[in-house]
Amino acid sequence: MIYDMTKKFLSKIGETTKDSAQLFIAEGAGLFFGMLIYFLRTRYLSVDDVGQISYIVSIVSVTSVFFTFGIDNSGGRMVLREEGELNKRRCGGALMTTSFILFAAFDIFMLLFSVVLELLHKPDSALLIRLAAPFIGYNLILLVYNEVCYARGAIRQASIQLFFYYISYFFLIIVLNYFKAYTLKVAVISEFGLHFLTVFIPAFVEYRLYFKPDRQFWEKLKMEEKERGLAVYLSRIVFLPAFNISTFILGIFHPMSSVAFYSLCNTISSPISVVGESIGKAMYRKMNNKREIQKKALVCTVGITLGFAALIWAAGSFVIIVLLGKDYRPMLTLLPLTVVSYVIRGITSMYTYFMNANGMAKEQKVVAYVGLAVSLSANFGLIIPFGAMGGVYASIVILIAILSVRMYFCHKRRLQGRETDIE
Repeated sequence: MIYDMTKKFLSKIGETTKDSAQLFIAEGAGLFFGMLIYFLRTRYLSVDDVGQISYIVSIVSVTSVFFTFGIDNSGGRMVLREEGELNKRRCGGALMTTSFILFAAFDIFMLLFSVVLELLHKPDSALLIRLAAPFIGYNLILLVYNEVCYARGAIRQASIQLFFYYISYFFLIIVLNYFKAYTLKVAVISEFGLHFLTVFIPAFVEYRLYFKPDRQFWEKLKMEEKERGLAVYLSRIVFLPAFNISTFILGIFHPMSSVAFYSLCNTISSPISVVGESIGKAMYRKMNNKREIQKKALVCTVGITLGFAALIWAAGSFVIIVLLGKDYRPMLTLLPLTVVSYVIRGITSMYTYFMNANGMAKEQKVVAYVGLAVSLSANFGLIIPFGAMGGVYASIVILIAILSVRMYFCHKRRLQGRETDIE
């Protein structure tokens, strides 16, 4: 009996390790090409153009949160509870159908939002959003698609999308520049357009037979939304400034070159958080209704993240000095701090996926309110007077606050589990 239990435990650990390694390799390789894309942009476009692209992406990230309505989390939990692969696919197909409806609504909204940018004296940004409007809501489809993949245990499907996008776009930029066609407008259209295609094609191929209205699905989704989904959605709306709005504020009050420096440092540092993201995603299904996060997984996450961070810091400094040139030297003072922020973000991912898997919607709402309070004071208080440096410090303060609250709620759940055992 002990032998069978040990064998079963080791097989689960092996499966988690395999899934997390697969996600880490795919997303890490994708982000590596993502960094190469940014480096190519610094060669082919001006510093202000690089900042303008980052500014558009930040606007889309901020506004798209309002259009999720929490259905990715609600739908993912529904897929988790479905019995049988066919039922999971049907539920996933109905969920993907909903994501395309949200995608269309968001595209229309962004066309209207471009008028607001005109009023803010950002005509260039308004024009770029209009040019990219047919594809600009791709991240809503991607969000739901990834959640369905994690819930089904289809780790490979989720990981390959990001990898394929970055590799395709890397070579596309080279080709466009060879023909002297890589301009700011083309860069924005091609980035959103290719991102849309790389998520639409696999989603359509996988769920094309199930893209249809499903009354039973809608009833279940309505119930799940009422119980947890709307609370998760509200927490995201409140939580909105914590991660996305710093670039938006920076672009309003400071030159686009500052946006470029800030975004490039975040891009260089972003692979650090992939460690925590990969392990968290791989363990997502196994965390459902668990009392605590495995200590071994946490220790591995922290250790590997710290080692990887040191490597990224050294490599990033070399890239800035040798490859980017003197125009980008201000990034050397920002990079160490963005490295720290992504270490915290990667560790936080484990707690985030644990709370999502356990449907801790009320706790998520509290995290959101704390994130809002800290974010508003930190972002506006530091970015306006100190620019990009203030943005990095604000990110660290916000992430520490969020991690602390998540750790508190996860610790509380563990104690509640022990009390239940005693009773």
